[in-house]
Amino acid sequence: MRKALAAGIPALLAAASFGAAVFFGARIYDTCRQDMESEAAYEEMAQHVRPGSRTGTEDMPGPDDMPMEGAEGIPEEKERILDIDFAALKEEVPDLAGWLYCPDTEISYPVVQGQDNSYYLDHLPDGSGNRNGSLFMDCGNREGFADENTLVYGHHMASGKMFACLVSYADQAYYEAHPVIYFITEETDYRLELFSGYTAAVASEAYTLRFSTEGEFAGWLERARRRSDFVPKVQAGAADHVVTLSTCAYSFQDARYVVHGRLTEN
Repeated sequence: MRKALAAGIPALLAAASFGAAVFFGARIYDTCRQDMESEAAYEEMAQHVRPGSRTGTEDMPGPDDMPMEGAEGIPEEKERILDIDFAALKEEVPDLAGWLYCPDTEISYPVVQGQDNSYYLDHLPDGSGNRNGSLFMDCGNREGFADENTLVYGHHMASGKMFACLVSYADQAYYEAHPVIYFITEETDYRLELFSGYTAAVASEAYTLRFSTEGEFAGWLERARRRSDFVPKVQAGAADHVVTLSTCAYSFQDARYVVHGRLTEN
């Protein structure tokens, strides 16, 4: 009996090893498949986006950036960072809120806003299921950046896609190279002039959407400024509106890396 059991152990081990190899092989295959499908889907959406007449590399707008007046004193059409066919894009992305773009980085994606903060964690903007998910605005935020703080979430993908590059704002040199991110809507190009980036707990005050008083908001801004990993070129005041970008970080359990930007019209 013992000899029979001993003889069977190598076979059991081999079967277990084979089963594990099949399991992990299937997971790797599924991950690669989803990554390829995600990339193809985002490339399809990007077909509706073209470079605009502005380069998107200017630090701050100057007098020459103001719209010119035509022969009858009517301002000509304002130059745009990106030329986006919103009508066509909305046919593919019903929950479209805008397009987020940071020059010379991976960030150039549609932003959606769903009925909750779960659906777009594992669905692409076109509604197809995918582990890469979408960049999505907090479902509690009001339209038109009406809240003091508008939140946009995105995954930290090992491939470097989505919001993976946000953690690079822990480095001053990276901030210096990318101090502005653009949020482009059908009506307006907005600038997110970054003023703070740091690691936060998932339940921290970084995720507060609205404040009862101007003083409360001013205190929140000051604490965000003090926590920043980089020294910013700009500061935000209580009269401003903020957009916060959030992704996973791995320095502790449920850590997040957040980047705050002062919202201004481009």
